[in-house]
Amino acid sequence: MIQKFTFSILVALALSACQSSSEKTVSSLNLPHNSTSSDNTTQLPIVLIGPSTVYIISDLDNEHHADNTPCQLIGWGDLLADETLKGADVYNFARAGSSAGSYLKSPQESNENPRLYGPNRDHYWAKAKEQMQKLGHGILLIQFGGNDAHHLERQFPLRDTNGDIIDYNHDGKRDLKSDNDARWQLKYDTFAKNLKFYIDEAKQLNFIPILITSPNARMVQNGSIPNSRGDYPKIMKQLAQKEGIEVLDLHQKTLDEYNNLHTNQQLNQLFPPCYRTNNSRDFIHFEKKGAQQVVKWIKELSCKNPQSRICKEFR
Repeated sequence: MIQKFTFSILVALALSACQSSSEKTVSSLNLPHNSTSSDNTTQLPIVLIGPSTVYIISDLDNEHHADNTPCQLIGWGDLLADETLKGADVYNFARAGSSAGSYLKSPQESNENPRLYGPNRDHYWAKAKEQMQKLGHGILLIQFGGNDAHHLERQFPLRDTNGDIIDYNHDGKRDLKSDNDARWQLKYDTFAKNLKFYIDEAKQLNFIPILITSPNARMVQNGSIPNSRGDYPKIMKQLAQKEGIEVLDLHQKTLDEYNNLHTNQQLNQLFPPCYRTNNSRDFIHFEKKGAQQVVKWIKELSCKNPQSRICKEFR
């Protein structure tokens, strides 16, 4: 009888130790960054970085419709929480006027036009990183490529202050074609390098980096809407493949959808034309209805991929 009782105690102690060890192992795992079965039910916070198509604090140009009623501009990132399971877990640190390079610095350090960033002067990488460190894990959505073209054009001009072609390929010839080709390659390499910085930083902070190509403009030319982003979306997709991370091709999605809407004469219904004070038209930014549609396209793009981590965050 005593032997049976002693054996029962030993079994109970062994089971208790096993359970304790199991609990310790689970608690020590950083589940949100792993693509395990537990990851399927773990809700992650989302941090956004990018330009004004992601976040715009106000209409600094007093844009208006054709009937002079004011446009209410908004970034798609401001409405992302409406589609996620936990809206409070979305942190939008995008800044109007920023590029992948300028976002590394504060607006003041980047010498950006103060009218572009307004109250979101604290939206730059150091601030986003600070929030990510507090969160400890999550998803970092990275959208750049809209302002990078003209920012990099200023950084790498074709000619020097004397009007001479800059010898970008270092052959001493100052040839227009070869030096301009080398200049474009340098701009693209710089863009990729800047993006990789955010990718590496995200991984170090236990965040899952996801790239999003920039939405296309809605300008109609010769009966259709052409690519307005050059090769920057292509570079972003190539980098994502090289780094083995997820990329959402919002550029191609908007280009296709804008053309379909234009063909069906529905483009202006979903994206009503907005005009600046100088009567130039804004073909880039959104009002609420358009931003809501862009968020739906982002959800659609992510959930087409069975391995997508961001898809798990949507309702």
